[in-house]
Amino acid sequence: MEDVKVYGDLGLTHCNYTLAVTPKAGGETVIAEPDGKALTLYKRQSDGSWKIIYDCGNSNVQPTVE
Repeated sequence: MEDVKVYGDLGLTHCNYTLAVTPKAGGETVIAEPDGKALTLYKRQSDGSWKIIYDCGNSNVQPTVE
């Protein structure tokens, strides 16, 4: 986690990530997203838990032209 902010009943996180996926039937893990970033907004619920209300992510990798 790069940054966490809380403003009353709203919370915000900013992070960098790598997304790796492994086939359910088995096999080699593949890096689907080698370098990404995300911004997520949370809202505190009446029971005190936090729920995601908005989530945005994108790649830091330049697209390849084929």
